[in-house]
Amino acid sequence: MGQTKITKMKKIFCLALVGLAVLAWPLASLAVEGGGISVFPADHKAYPGTRSWFVYEVEPGTTITDKVQVINNNSRTMNIRVAVLDGAVTNDGGYTLVGNNDENKDIGTWSSLSKTLLVMPPYTKQFIDLEVKVPENADVGSHPGGVVIWEDQAMKPDSQKKSAGQLSVMTRVAARLYLTVPGDIIRKLDITNVRHTIENGVLYFRMTLHNAGNVQLLPAADITLKGIFGKIGEQPGSHLGMLLRGSTIESRVPWQKKAPKIGRFVANFRIHYGEKDFKGEYVKDEYQDIRYVFWLLPSWLTIAWWVGIIFLLFLMRKFWLWVIVRQRMNTKTAKHTIRKGETLTIIANIHAVDAKKIAKFNLLKWPYDLQVGDVLLIPAGQMTKEEKAYQKAHPELQTRHLDLLSASKQGILMGQLQNLFRRRSNIPIRHSGEPPGRLQNRTDQSDSVRQLAESQDDGLSGRNDNTPPILPLVRGGVGGVGIEPVIIEVGDTVKTVAEFAGVTPQEIIALNKLNWPYKLRAGQELFIPVAGTSESEVSDKVKRKPNVTKKSAGASRLSAKKTVKRRPKKVN
Repeated sequence: MGQTKITKMKKIFCLALVGLAVLAWPLASLAVEGGGISVFPADHKAYPGTRSWFVYEVEPGTTITDKVQVINNNSRTMNIRVAVLDGAVTNDGGYTLVGNNDENKDIGTWSSLSKTLLVMPPYTKQFIDLEVKVPENADVGSHPGGVVIWEDQAMKPDSQKKSAGQLSVMTRVAARLYLTVPGDIIRKLDITNVRHTIENGVLYFRMTLHNAGNVQLLPAADITLKGIFGKIGEQPGSHLGMLLRGSTIESRVPWQKKAPKIGRFVANFRIHYGEKDFKGEYVKDEYQDIRYVFWLLPSWLTIAWWVGIIFLLFLMRKFWLWVIVRQRMNTKTAKHTIRKGETLTIIANIHAVDAKKIAKFNLLKWPYDLQVGDVLLIPAGQMTKEEKAYQKAHPELQTRHLDLLSASKQGILMGQLQNLFRRRSNIPIRHSGEPPGRLQNRTDQSDSVRQLAESQDDGLSGRNDNTPPILPLVRGGVGGVGIEPVIIEVGDTVKTVAEFAGVTPQEIIALNKLNWPYKLRAGQELFIPVAGTSESEVSDKVKRKPNVTKKSAGASRLSAKKTVKRRPKKVN
């Protein structure tokens, strides 16, 4: 137990020693170092305590005496120059010193050193006296400067000098010097030439700042950016740089958020330049409000890129239209005038063309609302080379029955195309009274259907008498095979429709091209085959549901459309 307490006491004692070592760190650690040399204020009875800068506040006509400590931390002897120079600022507001004594105009001309050249052996330090005589007519306000040291390159040994053509770099190290003459403080900031730039995708605000007062200023801006849809963002406390008395700088402030792309924007700046206390808070907040309106437009490269993209899309569209026109120029089409009671499915079965193909060719959209008297173009395959040649040789044979997409580029139907309207149907029909598997097709033809086929064939040029006769249609079927539409109600299935028609579900699926899982929706139109009856009997049969399977009272029933028997108009 006693040993544990001793160990803890040793640890505490070691930590205390480390803390004392940190607090008692040599003043050289606070110096500004560079190239193995450093300079800082020496300990002085008039200015006790640790100092990093020379800071004074005196009345005009006062003489200040102080000491400067210079340290050589190099392993070789160095010839070090020492000078007091006026403070200055860079173009963007950074603190610096003038180049040499000849450029001094303020505190540099008031100051003198006991030595300006020091020959210092390795790892040594020297002290020199500093004297500052403040003129009687010194201006009220701040007078910045610095005590600067550097190695004299001319006094280097020949072995250490750079050869001809080599770059020689001189490093200057300084400790800042600030002298303030009390009196009426004037803080005045002039702000001009506000502008903006976009660099590497970053938005920068630029402005020209001039210190017209008699003290040093450290302005900071609170920025609010607004667009046409309201405020985009805020950026408080953006430092604009340092301004010494009478200095002018070009300040550049980056917008830290994502830069807007295009549009009209308003940037509101509140620029603070008042005096701050030791906590960094304004004792007296002095500020100016600046409103800057600007536009952001794409660069010429961006505009050219977008123009190129749009032009490429335009060419692609032109090419696509050309392909479509070429395809339709080579497509044989029939003209079909819509009659009362016809639907797209009925028309598709009449011409043996898929209904979706007709809808796409005529740019129809669901629910395919057709009006009586409207004309549809029915695609019927591609033209052969012989047909194209015949079309070119006989341009006067254009007909109303076969059109292309463009009215100015109508196609010509050859005489060999009368079989265009032939219905190719291999759908087997089973009579409800016959056993399964016994299928037959009937070839009874009605006069009205024959007239419909003949009217569609009327006007076709160049008919070949050797062409097989056109088979008449019965509601889209092959001679005598009737196909009637029925409307699906709630609860109907493929099986109930097949039982109603007296055929197998597979025949209903094949006839209507249904896909798995063969779900039917209320209001959907299906076709059922009706065989062994005349056209009038077909209509009557569709209206009467045979008693194949009795449905429950809650089950829905099929509602068949009435067949309108009419004599089609003959096309002249």
